[in-house]
Amino acid sequence: MMKIPPGTLPLAAAVSACLLSGSALPAQEDPPTFGETIDVRVVNLEAVVTDRDGARVHGLGPEDFRLVVDGREVEIEFFTEVRQGEAIEPAGGGTTRHAPGVTTERRVGTSFLVFIDESFALKRDRDPALDRLIEQLPEIGAEDRMAVVAFTGRKLEMLSGWSGDAERLAATLEEAKSRPTRGLQREVFLRKAPRGAASRAEVESRARQLRNRIRDVILAAETAMRSFARASGRRAMLLLAGGWPQSPVGSGVFGIPDYARRLGYGPFLYRSLFDTANRLGFTLYPVDLRGFRVSGPSAEHRSAGQARAAVQNSIDREWGEHATLLQLAEQTGGQAFINSANRLAFEQALGDTRSYYWLGFTPSLRRADLRHSVRLELRDPELEVRARRSFSDLSLKTEVTMLAESALLFGEPPEGPKALRVEVGEPAGAGFRKMQLPIEIFIPLDQVTFLPQSDGWHARLELRVAVEDKNGYRNEIEVVPVSFTLPEGPPPGAYSIYETALEMRRLRHRVVISIHDQAAGEMLWTRIEVGAR
Repeated sequence: MMKIPPGTLPLAAAVSACLLSGSALPAQEDPPTFGETIDVRVVNLEAVVTDRDGARVHGLGPEDFRLVVDGREVEIEFFTEVRQGEAIEPAGGGTTRHAPGVTTERRVGTSFLVFIDESFALKRDRDPALDRLIEQLPEIGAEDRMAVVAFTGRKLEMLSGWSGDAERLAATLEEAKSRPTRGLQREVFLRKAPRGAASRAEVESRARQLRNRIRDVILAAETAMRSFARASGRRAMLLLAGGWPQSPVGSGVFGIPDYARRLGYGPFLYRSLFDTANRLGFTLYPVDLRGFRVSGPSAEHRSAGQARAAVQNSIDREWGEHATLLQLAEQTGGQAFINSANRLAFEQALGDTRSYYWLGFTPSLRRADLRHSVRLELRDPELEVRARRSFSDLSLKTEVTMLAESALLFGEPPEGPKALRVEVGEPAGAGFRKMQLPIEIFIPLDQVTFLPQSDGWHARLELRVAVEDKNGYRNEIEVVPVSFTLPEGPPPGAYSIYETALEMRRLRHRVVISIHDQAAGEMLWTRIEVGAR
């Protein structure tokens, strides 16, 4: 018998472990890179330089730029000018090296990750955008490629892996038009906002629901980038956004009192999205699917004051959604395609990613959950530059917790060596609203890393449980340390049982349970559906 230190899951539980024998599951190929932490050693900046008339400027060298990180100038270690998809040797030589993404053939392609938002989008807005994207696909270069994912509001689905075949991609996008969207539900939700003297509980509940939906689409986009983070060449993400509010309060919602505004994070709400893009080297190109759409007075407005308020709320919503897309583009060095500009989004994004300067530097990372500002300047004041503005220095613990949360949306769990076996017991508890759900987690000891020490073989693991109910409410994910000490390495097929119970409402829940192997940097996980009705 071995003992595992007691955990701190949602309900305190007795924990025991037994060394048992079992057979290994058959191996199967895992999704691209999901479940792996990304070790970022070089921070890349893709810089577009223009003159005051907006014309592209070519022929600059690293000495023409000044790179400032957290207020201090740092050395530019990597530098390449990419002109029409070809890497140009800098004039005068120098000590800088080519950017890591440049191959010996000197041709530089772009990996476009297309994210289709089916959660906020209306079908009438999404389908024309897909048609325009299909029309522009023949412009894709020989070195370029594209992958397509869609977020349903509950699940992130991969529609196409990386491909440079325009016909195949066109067929994928054409098929995507047959998929349903949930934008109509979002519109109904916003239109039925509480009026007048709404109760504080009602207002806060609505704001919290909208915030959770916004966080879901943010998390889905982050998960997509993490899953395709090892793409070659330059990385760009085309965000087909169905109207993302700048804040969950004040976006077309009537009667929101000031005290509820604390639930709205405004520009901070989307910070994790552009932080993830900057950390993984993605430039964001958000596309405004809704276009310009300000609602006028309707028959339901019984007074001139109500009509004016309705129009103003519609204008505020429009401005807020535009501000969201502009923020995502500005922070990552991309462009936002708003209103009628959405018609040429992919064509302009292609041009933007074919001629630019690719700079890089090696940061001093402490993995302490810090965010660092980046400012790229030109020594010639007559020129302007557009590049990413920050990068994040996530701790390993935070990054793995984000992976566990992302697994709620990623789709089917892995099979084979990275699968985690979990058995669920019968729910207990006499209460009508809550229940206690016993679970057993089978930890495969022969699939985690044991390191030899003076007193035996040691393994250090971290257990995480992410829970989301059918209404979109999630738990705060706690990190439970789990350690083993054995006199010798575990035999093949050995596993240990971690017993606990989850306290939850009597609703359907999605639960992701993960074990992070600290020594190997790998994660075992599974996703289950549990609970009543």
